[in-house]
Amino acid sequence: MRKVLLYCLLVFSGSVYSQRGVETVTNVENNNRNIWAIIVGISNYLEVKDLQYADQDATLFAQYLEKDLSVPKNNIKLFINEEATRFNIVDELYHLNEIVKPNDLVYIYFAGHGDLEAKIAKENALLLLYKSLSVSYLKGTDFISVMELKQWLDNLTEKKAQIVFISDACHAGGLIGGAEGQEKTTAALTSEWKNQTKLLSCQANELSFEGKEWGGGRGLFSYHLIEGLQGLADTDEDKGVSLFEIQSYLQTQVRKQAFPNRQTPVAVGNLDQILGRVNTQTLLSLKERKAKNYPILASVNAKGIEDKLLANADSMTRYFYVQYKRNFDLKNYTQPENNCALYFFNKISVTPENEDAIRVMRRNLAAVLQEKAMEIIAPLLEGKETYRKLDWITAVKELRIAKEILGNKHYLNNALEARALFLEAINDCNNIYDVTEKEHRINLNKSEKEIIAKNVTKLLYSEKLEPNAPYIQFALGLIHQLDNNPLDAEKYYLKYIGILPNFAKAYYNMGILYKSLKKSEKVIEYYKKAIVLKPNYYDAIFNLASAYDDLQEYDKALEYYQIAIKIDSTDAEIYNNLASVYYHQNLYEKSIEYSRKSISLNPKLPKAYENLGIAYSGLSEFGKATENFEKALSLSPKDETTSLCYNLACLYSLQKMQKKSLKYFEQALQKGFNNFEHIKIDTDLDNIRQTPQFKALLQKYFPEKN
Repeated sequence: MRKVLLYCLLVFSGSVYSQRGVETVTNVENNNRNIWAIIVGISNYLEVKDLQYADQDATLFAQYLEKDLSVPKNNIKLFINEEATRFNIVDELYHLNEIVKPNDLVYIYFAGHGDLEAKIAKENALLLLYKSLSVSYLKGTDFISVMELKQWLDNLTEKKAQIVFISDACHAGGLIGGAEGQEKTTAALTSEWKNQTKLLSCQANELSFEGKEWGGGRGLFSYHLIEGLQGLADTDEDKGVSLFEIQSYLQTQVRKQAFPNRQTPVAVGNLDQILGRVNTQTLLSLKERKAKNYPILASVNAKGIEDKLLANADSMTRYFYVQYKRNFDLKNYTQPENNCALYFFNKISVTPENEDAIRVMRRNLAAVLQEKAMEIIAPLLEGKETYRKLDWITAVKELRIAKEILGNKHYLNNALEARALFLEAINDCNNIYDVTEKEHRINLNKSEKEIIAKNVTKLLYSEKLEPNAPYIQFALGLIHQLDNNPLDAEKYYLKYIGILPNFAKAYYNMGILYKSLKKSEKVIEYYKKAIVLKPNYYDAIFNLASAYDDLQEYDKALEYYQIAIKIDSTDAEIYNNLASVYYHQNLYEKSIEYSRKSISLNPKLPKAYENLGIAYSGLSEFGKATENFEKALSLSPKDETTSLCYNLACLYSLQKMQKKSLKYFEQALQKGFNNFEHIKIDTDLDNIRQTPQFKALLQKYFPEKN
């Protein structure tokens, strides 16, 4: 299960806006001033409940300042986890107060826990540091009160420095102060601080979320903060991101992606202040990455929120919640129908007091109901193959339930439907593929074609709902390839590669596709691309060798077959193919050696006996050749024996065994052998050519030629 914790981020965004006394900041770039930063991120507390990604958020914000705003590394003080102690932070604040000059810009960034000390009634919002105690904060010393921090920042403001204060300190987590502590900490941070700009991750009655859903493991606020400052928030495209623009961007993105929960970032200060400068190349790369982004929904930490739900709940609500939680932890999400997490969740009545908790439960249940689908889809997003034996039907069912739980207003509504349609379509496609493989069929029957057509329609709608999902393009390529529509398959494979260019399987499938289109150069090109991405890709190496074999470039074929043998020396087919190459090079003894090796590995491989027979015929040992062709014939599926029957007719003719020769010649014609021009010039048939039976067979099967 993907668990996501909640937290609030403190951002002190500093600039001073009065026209007299302290100068107004209008730009983060100013050659006459220094930029300083104190950045704190604590995920791993010594005693207090841990967060997940606060340290990562802080680290990436420091990187943003250094790389995007060109802040000297020595001017950035980053305190992560155990380094985030009162001594270190206060020492740096003291140092800043000594060195800061008028018009300098100071960033203060805190990502961690904020709370109240519950042992006293006084308003005493605290930012908890690494060694904060879990029982009574005031028994220890490792914290900074919001009022103390304000005094430090006021001192800097009096020196005419500009302050950028960024805060993410409102997290669910079962702290001493409970829900009241979280709300009042945010309220204290939101209160007006003279001539200082602030960005807060949420309002006083809300929580701040973090999880794998954002950037593989980030805080929702911090993730969008950095992307917005890098240019996604630059709506007027003037290469500068103002406080107004970043506020608008954050409120749109964060509110949307927190739904059904509530998280609304807050900005305080001069809305015209420029906080970020846009690098064109950075923004272009960011947009390209976002275009390929695959949004997921992750669980969030419910500790603390659930305590609030139970605080005033009646006995029935408590019972339903306990049963919900028990089944949730056991992963009984939707089954059995009347005793599962979904069943008991639907039993809990929504009241104004428990509304926030119900929202978190709704999100968490919807998140876990997507896990089976993600087991199938996630590998395709990483350039890997999907495990075929997963429960596709249940995955579709649970996706649809998740969609219903989240409601039509959720930003993932279209994506969830797209994924459900994809899973339905590819499951049908896999079933048809399995049947045709088992029956050794290439062409589809009428019923299978109707199923393919229905699922192409599903996938096209899925593509409309989630146009940048590479797995949908890949599925459309697969389904058209299965239906022998190579040009359509090519179109969608190329779309897929355009989105996800590092999936070796896609290039491999393209190689197979171009073989059906008889584009030899493309066949070789795409198999080689697959091998570059996956050097030990056995099937691609094998097929590349076969492609050179088809082009009669036998030296290159031998080279790649030998590479394949080093990867898998137990595959009978590769020795059989080598036998064929050696035969075409007139190395009959070598051909016999490799045919026998193939047979030793797989005594039921008909092609190995056929190649052994061909090699013996090259040595004019027609008796041994005939024996092996007969063995191949006995092992081959009936619809694959045409050439065997013709070759046996030739061999028996060479041995002047006319009766048997004519028998197999007739069988070859019955099975569809129709190369009349070859029959006319094939000297192997000379010993039966003048017989009445031979002439009668030609008249019967080629009447227009006689």
